[in-house]
Amino acid sequence: MRGALLVAAVASVLWGATESRADEVGEAMPSPPRLGAALVGGYWSGSRSLDDRTSLLVTRLDMKGDAQVARIAAIHFEGRVWNEDTVGGDGNTRGAVRELWLAVQPTESFDVRVGKQYMTWGRADGINPTDLVNGSDVTALVVDDSDRKLGSWVLKATKEVGGTSASALWLLNFVPSVFPLPPVSGTSIVQQLPGQGVRQGAVKIERTGGAVDGSLSYFDGFDHTPDLTLAGSTVTLFYPRIRVVGGDVAKNWGRFGLRAEGSYTFQENTVVSPFPPRQNVLAVVAGMDRSWLEYLNVNLQYLGRYQARFVDPRAITDPAVRSVGILRSLLIQQQARIQNGMSARVSYKWFHETLEAEVHGVTWFAGGGFLVAPRAAYAINDNVKVSIGADLYRGPADSLFGLLKPNSLGYAEVGYSF
Repeated sequence: MRGALLVAAVASVLWGATESRADEVGEAMPSPPRLGAALVGGYWSGSRSLDDRTSLLVTRLDMKGDAQVARIAAIHFEGRVWNEDTVGGDGNTRGAVRELWLAVQPTESFDVRVGKQYMTWGRADGINPTDLVNGSDVTALVVDDSDRKLGSWVLKATKEVGGTSASALWLLNFVPSVFPLPPVSGTSIVQQLPGQGVRQGAVKIERTGGAVDGSLSYFDGFDHTPDLTLAGSTVTLFYPRIRVVGGDVAKNWGRFGLRAEGSYTFQENTVVSPFPPRQNVLAVVAGMDRSWLEYLNVNLQYLGRYQARFVDPRAITDPAVRSVGILRSLLIQQQARIQNGMSARVSYKWFHETLEAEVHGVTWFAGGGFLVAPRAAYAINDNVKVSIGADLYRGPADSLFGLLKPNSLGYAEVGYSF
């Protein structure tokens, strides 16, 4: 299947090349680049890294640019420079290129995009089992979840026929997600990345604009979420290869909206000594949203994860191995054979949509704890926006949200776009 993904991408290029050429695309000619930026400054009461940092002053400069360099070619760029400085201390200024890609569109229905890019797959609200192409920096001090995405180098070809599109992706490198890990007494942590020359790919068929929107996808590559092995006093983070079949569907009826998304993950590396083997997992998200009045919206979703077999790491007799085994089960989300939960989001807008507020919550039943995240943002004008919010984690110590309790925080930010 891995070779088939590459063949599909090459075949798509050849297919598109035989179509009618640039005269069908329009009269877009080389033009001056379109540039934009946003300068953000804010106060965060704590970090998202499970450490003891508090009272952080965060400054960030986000930059974006687009340029039509030829009749059928365009370049896109996104970059970020940021600093996290404790009050009265020193912070490290860092920078990153989030996206840098070239798009070639020889016809209206076919395009190729190559370069560093990130994308989000799935139609569920915030929790997307099919969103597997890119990793995320979970520790980033940003308000919008989309700003946590980590770009990777991808060759993507897309062909559209009517309201249906087919995409083939060849992932040229691997960028792991960044997760907070608590210190484990008596151990050291090392990271083992997969070889960068190993092929990864994905395909997706998507239908939009009809009575029902939906997609089917297949991913063959490395899990962005690390797994753990333990040898002596060394904990090794590694990234197993997985194959994932997924799909999503969405339908609107007036003020009602129904959404469902699911995936089935085949684990290739199942032996993780001294811990229980990884299991194939079925993940499901299904929900409904309803709008009232003009701006009130309520979204409720069921969350489910199922696996055929389960060995409880809490049954491990060695206490040192047991503590790492429990941490591993939280990280890979295999804490029980059946896991049930729900998410909810309530939002409202005022003053011609310049003031927005929402409360988002997630919980896993049977002792899984919960997250409550209120947010509010006010656009003073077209350039200035003020945001406030908080993340509140609660749960037993051996639950995911209980583990993240030290990451509970509040923040206030001011952003200026120009």
